[in-house]
Amino acid sequence: MKTTSKLHEVITAATELAPSTRARYLRDLDVFIEFAGAEPTGWTGQVVDAFHDKLVNSAIAPVSVKRAIASVNTALRLLVESTIALTEAQAVKMLASCDSTSMQDIRDRALLVVALETGMR
Repeated sequence: MKTTSKLHEVITAATELAPSTRARYLRDLDVFIEFAGAEPTGWTGQVVDAFHDKLVNSAIAPVSVKRAIASVNTALRLLVESTIALTEAQAVKMLASCDSTSMQDIRDRALLVVALETGMR
């Protein structure tokens, strides 16, 4: 039974991809997940590099290797872009957690305000 990962979900939802490209990307992701595992914490740059090296050293055509890496990179980019930022209520609650006049709370509040205002996650 094939496991559907978050990578599969973002590629399936990517309307900017042509149906044939989407199908190829999904097949490439199956191979990547078989290599890297289903746990997203294992999808590091080093793992993608090792996956690339494995493909290069196999009998796969260079154009297929490029497409497979493009599949993984596209899925990872779309996954990051789909990450939802804090809601306003969450931000207010977080700022309220450091509302005393202690130096530590003033410092923490300043860091949070900078992070929230600049879009840092």
